[in-house]
Amino acid sequence: MTVEKRVTIQWLYLQLLYTMIKLNAQQYQEVVEIVESSNLPRDFVSCLLRVSNNKRVTRQ
Repeated sequence: MTVEKRVTIQWLYLQLLYTMIKLNAQQYQEVVEIVESSNLPRDFVSCLLRVSNNKRVTRQ
């Protein structure tokens, strides 16, 4: 994988994470269901959900 691809993936991850943190509870739950049913790698999904949930809890 090239450096450009890694940077792009990291940027997309951060954008998705930031967006998930800013959603209201109903929107967040809908996104969680979409992400869980996606074809994304399981380790990516679990990390994304864990971090977004932790940040949402500490933000409130």
